[in-house]
Amino acid sequence: MQFLRSSIFLFGLFLIYYIYDKYMASPPDTFNFTYAKIVAVIVLFTAIIPFIISYFSLKLLKGAWSYVFALILPVFCSALGYATFFYLFIAPNSSQVELMQVVPRSLIPGLAISLILIVTALLTRKTP
Repeated sequence: MQFLRSSIFLFGLFLIYYIYDKYMASPPDTFNFTYAKIVAVIVLFTAIIPFIISYFSLKLLKGAWSYVFALILPVFCSALGYATFFYLFIAPNSSQVELMQVVPRSLIPGLAISLILIVTALLTRKTP
């Protein structure tokens, strides 16, 4: 239970920063609901869904493998989420942008989720 609370607290802090960072990447002059929806979809695909998948997948693993998967799985899920966003929203509207130009943007949330899961596992002295 301590692992769950610690993970969610740290993820919540990261999520506040990540939403702010994504919104301020190229903010409109005034609040734009359409832009906010795009930011929400990016955050959902690259942070929230990967965190949920990684957290519950890692709860099934025990021992040293859980730490290995805590490093790899969130990054993979985040990259897959950004690729999904790319093919659904960017590619149909802009043929000049390639997938490999935008996938590195998914590394930050994936690595942050990995760090959160590993740190909370070490602090609570349990495997994720």
